[in-house]
Amino acid sequence: MTAEALIFGGVMLVGLALLAGAAWAILAELSFRAGARMTDARIVEMRPSTSRGSDGRDSTVYYPVLEFALPDGQAVRAVGPIGSGAPCCEVGDVVAIRYDPSNPRRAAQDSFEDSWLLPTVLGGFGSLVFGMGLLFFRVFGGAPAAKAPAYAPPQFQERGLARITRVQRTDTADGPRWVVQARLTDPLTNEERVFEGAPLDFDPKARFAVLPTLLVQYDRGPGAGYVLDQTILQPVRPAAAAAPPAGRESRSLVGLVPIGIGVAFLAGAAALAWPQTAFIRASQSVPGRVVDMRVTSGGASPVFVFTPRGGSEQRVTSRIVSNPPCCEVGEEVTVRYRPEAPRDARIASFMDAFLWPTVLGGFGLFWLGIVVMSGMSERAPAPRPGGRAQGGAGVARGRPAPGPRAQAAAAPAGLAAIELPLAGLRRAETQSGPRWFVQARWQDQARGGERIFESAPLPFDPVPQMRDRTSVRVLFDPGLPEGPHQMDLAFLHDLDADAARVRRQG
Repeated sequence: MTAEALIFGGVMLVGLALLAGAAWAILAELSFRAGARMTDARIVEMRPSTSRGSDGRDSTVYYPVLEFALPDGQAVRAVGPIGSGAPCCEVGDVVAIRYDPSNPRRAAQDSFEDSWLLPTVLGGFGSLVFGMGLLFFRVFGGAPAAKAPAYAPPQFQERGLARITRVQRTDTADGPRWVVQARLTDPLTNEERVFEGAPLDFDPKARFAVLPTLLVQYDRGPGAGYVLDQTILQPVRPAAAAAPPAGRESRSLVGLVPIGIGVAFLAGAAALAWPQTAFIRASQSVPGRVVDMRVTSGGASPVFVFTPRGGSEQRVTSRIVSNPPCCEVGEEVTVRYRPEAPRDARIASFMDAFLWPTVLGGFGLFWLGIVVMSGMSERAPAPRPGGRAQGGAGVARGRPAPGPRAQAAAAPAGLAAIELPLAGLRRAETQSGPRWFVQARWQDQARGGERIFESAPLPFDPVPQMRDRTSVRVLFDPGLPEGPHQMDLAFLHDLDADAARVRRQG
């Protein structure tokens, strides 16, 4: 884990703590509602509570004092649990409340602010904090994946491709072991050398159908050392090729978490927007006027008056606090109200009607955006399918050609040009004489398998010219396992045996 990953992980833990608090608040509210009773209460006081902030400034929050009667006629007074910088109500207002029959002083208005404001605030901040931590952790926090180093055996005097001639099985105390033997004719001395690999704990014969040779590096002389490259010999596991890479399933499951949270926020936004839309359809609009601005530490809330059709003038304090103020004293506004509840009037504005649905909808889109951005950061660029290239090898005739780096050109559309490690050399007898096929291997990280590529048949042994090579350039389509490919062997040139020997001795 990198330091960045630890920091982003800590941020995610803070976000999870806030989300856990939101979940606890939701469960507490649902538990309260399950046993609560509803009734009407009158606002008899707006009780102020003043506190001093870290900046030395005083801020005042107003809590409504509710008075209501129990079924037996007993009068009860309770203080609402949610305070606001601007008084939510005026003394004398009648509001719907819920109370606990076993503890009547535990009462709250039947409103969004009293019921769902706390879990919304905790969930919103929790989602922002956790989402930012998750996004930056997945994009920047992970330790860079280490690329598998190319096989680099110790440097010896000679290098060649030895033909596998025998596999000997031996039973040991730790179980059966298999030893591979390979033969190589030294191109300089024409002496045939026999090499043995390290004991293997699996039978490698299944690989010999496509890999009849192994790379060997050796020194000449009595008791000279050598190393036989057996890394290409691996147990054949057909199911592994179709299996997804390790961790892909778990990453997919983790990716469902932000999707679920985003959908939940969008559903909450729709649930809040629907009653607002219903209110607009059932309400009537009349002109009103702002007569006061109640200023608090968090902003200002407008106080407006209007006259319902066929009724008396009403004075209402908006529940929306904004900074800067939304209105000015004396400003004419449009007011919406329901005839049966004129005290529940609202200024006809987007903020009064759709502030909370917009906030929740923004959180939902934020989480879904995290999913999209995380997917874009993890998606590797893939070449387009449909490339056309024939399997083959470019071979210069008569004179040496530039190396593969100089020969590198833009790959045809749909094909990837990658330098791949050499895997072996296959020799085949034909009517026209012997032919040699250069082999290269590619580890398919996306599908978890391995692919072997072969060049077009060569009319000469390329080993003398590949003494210092460990890789070859191949053009192929990673998305087509059986698709065409092209091996770039333009660095080879056709020399007869004597010319090749003279070149090696020189």
